[in-house]
Amino acid sequence: MMRWLGARWERLRGRAGGRDWSRLGLLAAILGMAALALVLVAALVGIQLWLLGHVPPWRGYPLGPAPGPARPGDMAGALTRAFAVVTGLGGVALLVIAYHRQQLNDRAQRLAERTEERAAAEAQQAHERELAKRDDERFTTAVTQLGADQAAVRLGGVHTLTRLADEVPQQRRVCIDVLCAYLRMPYEPEPDKPAARPRTRVRRRPGDNPPGPTAQEADAAYQDKLLAYRAMREVRHTIIRTIRDHLREDATASWHGHHFDLTGVVFDGGDLSRIHVPTGTTLDLTGASFTGGATSFAAATFTGGTVHLSLAGFTGGRVDFRGAAFTGGTVDFTGAEFAGGVAHFSGAAFTGGTAHFAVAFTGGTVHFNGARFAGGTVHFPAVFVGGTVNFNRAEFASGIMDFSGAEFASGTADFSGAAFTGGMVDFSGAEFAGRTADFSKAKFAGGRVNFGLATGRLPLGLHVGALGLLLPDHWRAELSSGGPTTKYRGDGEI
Repeated sequence: MMRWLGARWERLRGRAGGRDWSRLGLLAAILGMAALALVLVAALVGIQLWLLGHVPPWRGYPLGPAPGPARPGDMAGALTRAFAVVTGLGGVALLVIAYHRQQLNDRAQRLAERTEERAAAEAQQAHERELAKRDDERFTTAVTQLGADQAAVRLGGVHTLTRLADEVPQQRRVCIDVLCAYLRMPYEPEPDKPAARPRTRVRRRPGDNPPGPTAQEADAAYQDKLLAYRAMREVRHTIIRTIRDHLREDATASWHGHHFDLTGVVFDGGDLSRIHVPTGTTLDLTGASFTGGATSFAAATFTGGTVHLSLAGFTGGRVDFRGAAFTGGTVDFTGAEFAGGVAHFSGAAFTGGTAHFAVAFTGGTVHFNGARFAGGTVHFPAVFVGGTVNFNRAEFASGIMDFSGAEFASGTADFSGAAFTGGMVDFSGAEFAGRTADFSKAKFAGGRVNFGLATGRLPLGLHVGALGLLLPDHWRAELSSGGPTTKYRGDGEI
């Protein structure tokens, strides 16, 4: 009922041109109500007198007996009852007015609240625009600093970008991209010392070639290049340490969940130790060059993210994965070349995920000493044509270690003292062209070590009857006839 009355009221208001009756003058409202009350009183009095039989004779008599003379109290009673009814109606009217007033107050309050909310939202938007403008200015300043000639100014740009990435998550992605882009910039290695030159200029004769710089000039040029190199190196290593600090598991401001584009970066050292690479985090070092110094991934944990080292070149220095834990995700060295320097995976644990080592060993040394392969899959179809790869004292406990298709042409692959206690180590289809693989004192105590379809010369240290060891027929025949029992170096015996 109230809903219907409300709808009728709104319809009447619409017909009235949208006028707001609450704005009628107070005097007009009072006069209107007074007139209405008088009319109601008169009507009620007349009705009561008629009901009592006191009517004019020309109107005839009501039903029932003829009227008697009017008593003095009849008029007073009629007036009393009329005023009582009017008073009740007035009370109802007051209730209606109070209800309407409450509606107006509620409407005004809602309007005020909406106005306040709108003002607050506009203020918040203005504040956010101001913050965004300030952040953009900070970003522009930092990028400008990175392009400065002075190393100190560039370091200031690195720290400014770092703070901006930590404080403004919306800017983190672009700040990381800029820092990585700086590392991708062309980078010259440490300059060589100048060759010995005369300390003073030699007198020229007609027809001689223009003289080169003197020793003092060459040394001064070398010192300038060396200072520029060291300044550039400090800025680059600061960026690498910054990335390290934000990828550690206990980082105050974490940069996990982002893509770090380090493709083609030249590393002459850098500390990335103890970084944590979880799901959603990608380190892309495709085509990176490790040319010198010490680059450390020691004690890093790879639990679900991706590390691309495909086509990387290891030509000098030391790359350290000692104590790293590979428990998930993917680490990909496909197409990488180990041509010099030292790479350490000593004590690393491969317990999950996938690692790809479809690489070429042409020089240098790669250590897997004491590494533990206890889960996941490690693909190792490498080409051994130089250098040394040590698996001595490594443990193959479970998971899959896949050497199928590997080529052992020269160099050394040392499995001496390794323990094959579980899982699958697959050398099927591998080619042993020289006495490069050494399994002396290796322990075959479980799992499966498959040399089926392997070709070439019998590696040192294998023997018939070892638990889980599967050898091709021609190697079994060689062992039965007294195969190699001495240690080999290269293609010769010692």
